[in-house]
Amino acid sequence: NEVALLTFTMRGVNLRKVSANANNELAFDLLKELKASPLFDEKETKLEGNITEEDESPTFKFDVKAKLKKAVKL
Repeated sequence: NEVALLTFTMRGVNLRKVSANANNELAFDLLKELKASPLFDEKETKLEGNITEEDESPTFKFDVKAKLKKAVKL
């Protein structure tokens, strides 16, 4: 068995009160850093789905699919 694709569910502090685009900027900044990593395939690493704010919660979440450049054997 090999693992080549990872799905991360990320949760962060909701910064919409600071800036209307803060949550999106944070998600895209993280994506940029993952794509720059030597571990992940730049073209196959991407945000998946929507960036969503939790009702009555000070957080937001988003998913990232990251493809490893080299699959890991289990």
